[in-house]
Amino acid sequence: MRIRFELSDMEAFRVLSEHLSYVKAADELGMSASALTRRIQRLEESLGSELLRRSTRKVQLTLSGERVRDRAVNLLGDMEELFLAVRGEELRAPPVVTIASVLSATRRLLPPGLSAFRQRHPNTIVRVMDCTASEIIDAVRSGEADFGVHYLGTDDPELEFHPVITDHFVLACPLDHVLAQRGSITWRELADEPLITVWKGSGIRMMMDFELAKFDLSIRTGFEVRHAQTAAELAAAGLGVAALPGLTAALYPNLRMVPLNEPRITRVLGTLRHARRKLSRGAAELLSLIDQTNL
Repeated sequence: MRIRFELSDMEAFRVLSEHLSYVKAADELGMSASALTRRIQRLEESLGSELLRRSTRKVQLTLSGERVRDRAVNLLGDMEELFLAVRGEELRAPPVVTIASVLSATRRLLPPGLSAFRQRHPNTIVRVMDCTASEIIDAVRSGEADFGVHYLGTDDPELEFHPVITDHFVLACPLDHVLAQRGSITWRELADEPLITVWKGSGIRMMMDFELAKFDLSIRTGFEVRHAQTAAELAAAGLGVAALPGLTAALYPNLRMVPLNEPRITRVLGTLRHARRKLSRGAAELLSLIDQTNL
């Protein structure tokens, strides 16, 4: 496959994905908005996929755009490191450790280990990729990430999962919702409550549906979204209640977390690494610190 775009096109997209504004991105890149538009169009044509949705009011990344953004950051970083290394030993880029992590783990699991690692290795760059469960597996398997922070075990014999903490599902309610006053609630009591749910292809939803099926239970959907964080955002905006892992709901202080019982559904979060790929010294140390600081 021939690559028909330039690195400058990828850099333009990276900057635009940060600002989500053609005017601001063009200003940072030192070019006109029309020139930036041509670069993005050339990149989209080369990749055969729409990366951005444009309207008169805002610019949004598509799903393909989100994936390309994460890879663009890594690609451009790798190229910069290569150029620096070629130019001379004294300009060699600092070491890099890359983690692929579910978003809900970034507040609870990562900070203690990252803090300890930063004190020991202040010059090492730590890249944290916000990914879905399936994207984490792909990133660890391919070597794009040194290791992952994940909530699903895997049957892949090449990947090793090490459990760290247990996360319980809760009902995330706006503070003024009638159910927010409950001490706990059962799934059966939610049979007639239209929930804000994640889509059926997500790991969280499949886990939830699998456990509820054991008790001949199902849920009623009012809003269906792609990411658990979006479900929490809608609940926080007062649009309903959402059944979510507690670590996700805990990111939103204006949500009341009501324990969900009968059944009590849990997920285990832990670290994921490639069994046959040797980690760098820095990656191995950071992996160990994340495990240790969450015991």
